Amino acid sequence: MEKVVKIFFTIFVIFVNSLYSDSLRLKNGKNLQATILEQSGNYIIYKDKSGNVQTIPKSEVESAHITYTTVEKAAQDKEGEQNPVTIEFTHEIVSDFIWRGQSYGGEFLARRNNMPYKEITQYWAYQPTIVVRHESGIYLELWGNIALTGRPDKDSDMRLFQASPGGSPIDPNRLIDRISNGNFTADQDGLSAVFDPNNNVISSACSDPVTAQAKVLADGGAINDCFVDLRKIGRRKERNGMYRTDGLFTSFAYEMDGKKLGTFTIGTWWYFQNDRNNNYSWQEYYVWWGLPILRGITNPSLQAYTQSSYDFGGQGAGNHYVSLYNYHRFFEGTNFEVEPYNNIGYQWLNNNTSQRSGLMDITTGIKFIIFSNFFFSVNHAHRPDVYMFDNDVFYFTNSQNSPILRNKENDEKTTDPSKLYGDLNQFVYEQIETLPDTPELAKLYLKEKYQLQDIPKNLYWISFGFTHKL
Repeated sequence: MEKVVKIFFTIFVIFVNSLYSDSLRLKNGKNLQATILEQSGNYIIYKDKSGNVQTIPKSEVESAHITYTTVEKAAQDKEGEQNPVTIEFTHEIVSDFIWRGQSYGGEFLARRNNMPYKEITQYWAYQPTIVVRHESGIYLELWGNIALTGRPDKDSDMRLFQASPGGSPIDPNRLIDRISNGNFTADQDGLSAVFDPNNNVISSACSDPVTAQAKVLADGGAINDCFVDLRKIGRRKERNGMYRTDGLFTSFAYEMDGKKLGTFTIGTWWYFQNDRNNNYSWQEYYVWWGLPILRGITNPSLQAYTQSSYDFGGQGAGNHYVSLYNYHRFFEGTNFEVEPYNNIGYQWLNNNTSQRSGLMDITTGIKFIIFSNFFFSVNHAHRPDVYMFDNDVFYFTNSQNSPILRNKENDEKTTDPSKLYGDLNQFVYEQIETLPDTPELAKLYLKEKYQLQDIPKNLYWISFGFTHKL
């Protein structure tokens, strides 16, 4: 009886398999019993009766019998194949906006808050990314930076009497004295009676000495628009709100597979940002070469960029940046992946005024990816050649940072924002200035010793977020 049951069960299984299992009929007349796993554009991937995964060209298949489940999967695959465009969104929160060894967020925040420049900052920003990619290799990428802290403008210089944001301090007593005494005529130098930039007793409209003199002598020397409007004298917020660091990155590129030669990407990008009190934008052209060696191990990529835009009066136009980028992903395909990376960047020139070349940054980091979507990263940028940043382009002079001393560009130091304004700093500078029997050179040394700080050689930041696809 037991043997009869086994024979019956075997016949039943064969019968069911013949009705519901997948099968392939080849053009050579051969039939294959198989479980079809996937159908790509030119191939069919299936599992044979022994459980081995096989691939066969569709050109060799005359017909295929596929079960309902597989048909449903095949239809989904086919639907995916009919949509050549993929869209990917990334939402990321960062503790600083750092790029090529430059802190575009933390250093601006330090100037706003009158704090020293540090290696770790609290500039928090939301950085969304949208990548629209076509199967041909063409893609469009939009990347944004939106500051999350310190967005409003702030009175950083703490001056009680100003005619404009970031303007020079006004001595109201001297201005009132001139008005009350009617002293509006020119002195021997022709200007000192009214053109007094140290005390800012005239408006910015008369910053040019020739214009100032002409306006003062007009109308018989009467009060005119060269003088500050008394109604506008007071405390003023500087143009330093962190919303000025908001920006949009637009990249358009083409990626192609060079087979044994590696992969190549050519493209251009533009960046639009509220910075340094004005809107500005810059543009670069770039070429990336994904090297054919060490694929799957360090995945090296050579990247070259040439700047063509006229931002900051053409300070960066024609400059070049090249880098070697490497990464590797451990535990790929699991729910917990780890991806370390590093980038070594060299730039020539740093700007068209200083005209220095050297290593711009050595950036390293490690990224933890959970469930293929969520991530957290720890990052570090080392600046081996600090003199590349020791100039007024990176640590610039503006209404948020008006140093008493000019940046020398050769001492790897810059003005400490916390040593510029306020009663304590003013008291220190006054004491140095009034030291008896002290040479001017010694006074300058004491001011520098008090005001300057080392330019940070290392920057650290973290990021976290998630990615999803449409």
